[in-house]
Amino acid sequence: MKFSLPKEAFLEELQILQGIVEKRNTMPILANILMSVSAADIELVGTDLEVGLRTHIGADIEKTGAITVNGKKIFEIVKSLPEGQKVEVELKDETLEIRAGASEFKVLCLAREDYPQVPDGKFEQGIVLPLSDVKDMIDRVFYAITQEQRYYLNGALLSLKNRQVELISTDGHRLSYTRKAEDGLKVDKELSVTGSRSTRN
Repeated sequence: MKFSLPKEAFLEELQILQGIVEKRNTMPILANILMSVSAADIELVGTDLEVGLRTHIGADIEKTGAITVNGKKIFEIVKSLPEGQKVEVELKDETLEIRAGASEFKVLCLAREDYPQVPDGKFEQGIVLPLSDVKDMIDRVFYAITQEQRYYLNGALLSLKNRQVELISTDGHRLSYTRKAEDGLKVDKELSVTGSRSTRN
């Protein structure tokens, strides 16, 4: 496996995954991200067994392959590299070598076979909502989401009704509620789902 790409593009994708990779180390492999390099692009996958994220990024590909690497370590390494540099990444045995300018790092990796399967999303049917509206609603309720053993408080309740979206969260002491009119939203019956919290950067 060997590829190169601009630091800024690589860092942006790695940062997205920081809120997904497991930090409690219940399974060491969950602290890693799966990096799969094909002839077309690089696929990065992270999961904590509750939430999975799959992202793709273009690069100059010299050799294909796949490996898992510690998500926090590779993020910190790429972040520390000089601005405007092209990052070269090469897998040698079970070690990932990262180079940019005069800097060189080596990170031990784990085999891809040990990584949990992350299902592909199926979007044959779906509801389209404006990203800015959803982000604004999350910002309004995020403070009241907790992280504790009562798993039902670890997320927010999203409720979809005809021409209206509601988002509700509580930490057991505070209750946060917001709603927004969406004229283009049409559903046969009310839909509700609870989404888990992940760390925001």
